[in-house]
Amino acid sequence: MIKNYVGIDYGRARIGLAHSWGQRAKPLAAVKNKGHEKSIIAIHDVLRKFVKGQINPQEWCAVIGVPLGTNGEETEMCAEIRRFGGMLGSTLKVEIQYHNERCSSIEAEDYIRERLNISRKEMPKELVDTVAATVILQGYLDS
Repeated sequence: MIKNYVGIDYGRARIGLAHSWGQRAKPLAAVKNKGHEKSIIAIHDVLRKFVKGQINPQEWCAVIGVPLGTNGEETEMCAEIRRFGGMLGSTLKVEIQYHNERCSSIEAEDYIRERLNISRKEMPKELVDTVAATVILQGYLDS
């Protein structure tokens, strides 16, 4: 069975989403973080619209970025993200994987700046979040 992947860049303001049906991750959307429960509903709605129907949980894996410290240690934010991931997995019944996302937003900003030739100030934050989710998911797929 082919896995569908959703990459997640969790932030306290927004949650960036990416997707992959194979080996290439692509940006999907960003949702406002309005608390774990509301954010999970928003993510589920985005995925249902994307696949144009119901989601078969056995076919999906959520890859969530965790910002490990420079020595690979868990940070305070990691605990919040893991609580969110646990809730997401139990609510949507999808497999959850975690991937080190340290510097994914910087990598996303660099990518956007190179491709669109715009400054950091001009970058839509939602775009940075979705590209960061793509970086996280692509890193997971490549590993």
